[in-house]
Amino acid sequence: MAIARVTLAALLLGAAACAGEDGPDVRIDSFELERAEPPADDRGGLVQVGPKSALHFRWKASGDVRRIELTANEKTIASFSGENPGAASERCASTECSTWKIGEVDYRLVAWDGAGRTDSRSLRLRVAEQGLQILRFTSDPESIDPGATVTLAWTTAGAEQARVSATPIGGGETRQLGTFADAAARSGSVVDSGLSVSTLYRLEVEDAEGKTAAAEISVPLRGEAFLTSIAADPPQAAVGEPVTLSWTSVGLERLTILRDDAGETIDDIGEAELAAGSRTVQITRDTSFAFVGISRDGEVITERCDDTGCADARIVVAVHPGPAVLSFTADEREIASGGSTTIRWEVTQADEVVITWAGTSGSGELPVAPADVSALVQPADSTRYTLVASGGGRNASRQLLLGVRPDVAIEGPAAVRPGESFAIGWTTKGATQLELRVDGSLVPLGDAPIAAGTVTLEVDPAAAPGSSLDVELTARDDETPRRAGVASLRVEVRQ
Repeated sequence: MAIARVTLAALLLGAAACAGEDGPDVRIDSFELERAEPPADDRGGLVQVGPKSALHFRWKASGDVRRIELTANEKTIASFSGENPGAASERCASTECSTWKIGEVDYRLVAWDGAGRTDSRSLRLRVAEQGLQILRFTSDPESIDPGATVTLAWTTAGAEQARVSATPIGGGETRQLGTFADAAARSGSVVDSGLSVSTLYRLEVEDAEGKTAAAEISVPLRGEAFLTSIAADPPQAAVGEPVTLSWTSVGLERLTILRDDAGETIDDIGEAELAAGSRTVQITRDTSFAFVGISRDGEVITERCDDTGCADARIVVAVHPGPAVLSFTADEREIASGGSTTIRWEVTQADEVVITWAGTSGSGELPVAPADVSALVQPADSTRYTLVASGGGRNASRQLLLGVRPDVAIEGPAAVRPGESFAIGWTTKGATQLELRVDGSLVPLGDAPIAAGTVTLEVDPAAAPGSSLDVELTARDDETPRRAGVASLRVEVRQ
């Protein structure tokens, strides 16, 4: 790639001619963290996730999208050529991932058009200890023959003491395998030998303040299969309110969830979800959900078995009276400074809806009529919206964080010759800091104005025709979290 040199001081936009050209034929309209597992904490300014969290991103990109790349601290975690799936996930397994270590992580989504020009969006997350946590609890092997030995290993955060116990699946005498303190409570292992029955192992941890957490893992005899847990969250719901059904199992080849109302049977549970998974449903009346598993040997499993015994694998979710917030979303969860977006909501059994907002520039309440289901908003800075639905003496609420990033645009020539000087101009809105890079190298801007300015660059006289210069301008604000807008331009070197 050709290297550019700054040869003149930064000038006010208009003081030097800028050869404006069309921008890239690709645009990233939105880029956001859809969800994290375990759930992210977005109550503060910077969204926080726990170590080894699984992350699910989504985006909207328009124009001539030829390639999409998602990076974390400049390391590629997903790349797509010839397609734009609109979503990507990163899961932490036995290998490192972007949430493996404590600290802040910058995620960047870049889209290329057919001419190699780009548009990009960025967001930042903080990976931090979220109090007492069990980060890992595993068994080796995952299933056994009679008389075999199992090694159990764990990693925790904030634990001062750990206890491991073993109980036959379906009930029976509980054996204590050991108590571990200090460093061994945070990272340790224990061996259990001579197993003759399928066993449920339980890890219980405690921190210095007496808070506790627990995790379980089941190790079956080969050929045996169990549904080890089923749950509904919330256990009661308003009509139309989302309910999450979850389960854990061992040894299953297939799992189906039947319901006794007019809802559809859940029969699309994939192999990767059999050990632990979830589905979201809605109800219109009290509804019974029956979990039916098929073992690898063809045995039908209709009971949930844990360390207390076995019971029918069935959950009844009851309808409760009162309001519910079914959804509260924004067409774009992050917008450019000066831009606007539409927030939308769906509530049920509500007599009144109140939406308040709070940001660094102030707080207030949106005017909402009883029949309204959306509102156009134009926040000056990143703003948290809180929706409260009231009815029958009960309330339901949901929050939505709408980020505002600096708006930035750059212009310059489409092509230059070796040794030629050329100007790059910019305009920004909502920015307090600029960073210009050419082919990845930082270009000093001195006292150049942030809102609008130009810088003159010179192409290396030895630059080879056919090469190019990748110019990228990043505009950041001083909010917490600090948000960034990025604009880029590719300048070809011609003879």
